Amino acid sequence: MYSSLFFSNDVDYDTWTNEENHELRIDMPGVQKEDVETYVKDGYLEIKWDRHSADKSTRKSLYGKKSITFKLPSDIKIDEIKCKLNNGVLDVNIPKKIKVESKRIPILTG
Repeated sequence: MYSSLFFSNDVDYDTWTNEENHELRIDMPGVQKEDVETYVKDGYLEIKWDRHSADKSTRKSLYGKKSITFKLPSDIKIDEIKCKLNNGVLDVNIPKKIKVESKRIPILTG
């Protein structure tokens, strides 16, 4: 479905597909909506974000800029891509185009 081109080693993500959509889920602990930017350009989906928190249980700093880029499949509706951030998880829904097997085109006279 997707091929990840570049990402930081500490970015956790998952992808899957069904008959209607391609789906992408990225863990972004401590990230707020205003800290995320998404772009589609030349067949690629790029997601960038800033982290502004720390994991107190592991004492791991989560501060800094992160990004991940995916090559998108050709069967998508770019104008209908939707992103939703909820509790540090970004869900990206990418609808598929409807496949038309074949259609007869009538010949008009006149």
